[in-house]
Amino acid sequence: MRRSTDFQQRYAQGRWQPPRPRGSNIAAGSGRYQYDNWSVHPASRSTTRRRLYKTYSLYADVDRIWVFNDDAIDCKVGDGTGNPRAGRAQGAEEDENTSDDSNGEVRSTDDWVPLSFNWPSETGMFRRSYAWKRQPNGRICLQSPNNVALPELLPDRHLAPQQDRAAPPPHGALVGELPILIALVALSVQPQPGLVDQALRQQGRGIVVRVEYEPTPPAQHHRGQPVYQPEDDPVVQRLRKFERGLTVYGPFAI
Repeated sequence: MRRSTDFQQRYAQGRWQPPRPRGSNIAAGSGRYQYDNWSVHPASRSTTRRRLYKTYSLYADVDRIWVFNDDAIDCKVGDGTGNPRAGRAQGAEEDENTSDDSNGEVRSTDDWVPLSFNWPSETGMFRRSYAWKRQPNGRICLQSPNNVALPELLPDRHLAPQQDRAAPPPHGALVGELPILIALVALSVQPQPGLVDQALRQQGRGIVVRVEYEPTPPAQHHRGQPVYQPEDDPVVQRLRKFERGLTVYGPFAI
């Protein structure tokens, strides 16, 4: 994803801001991949049984990552204006809500916000950081010198403070919202013609990650309806555990 040249670049307090209006974010390439519990490989185009889990859009700046919890190519961001909302400081918290867009669809009116982190205790005995949006911390809590992946995934402003970068592994690893983790990895790879056509973590290089899943066929039905709601699907439960660093193969984190 990249900014459309049909729209002027947006700045606030001298800093570049990701575009908001519908059509101001355009695709620079696309790909569909599938995880089959063993490996990742190109997926078929059939989406008959797939359901949406989560969608996030990310933009890289020279020293920060911007996050939006929807498809920034498909819908407007925030109020859809080209300038920051009057009377609000950039990065200030706003309440999430929904609004009808021009096509009558109910979409998030959440805005671009800097990537932030929660330092949950529920990830077990290891101190880890959960990557999300609108969290209380702009940096990860700890960092191990043995974890060479984190400096490739995150700008320095999102890494742990200098005094907290000597944590023994596995402390200091990264967990979080699955589309955000996938996007951070994608933004860290070298450019690939036709898929990624901009420099590594360059200002204005973005990505939209849509995570889908194939629902588990319920063992029983009641009048033709599944006996559990989508959020109770065992696949969804496994995805949520994965985001917290819990897998059937043991703890997971970047």
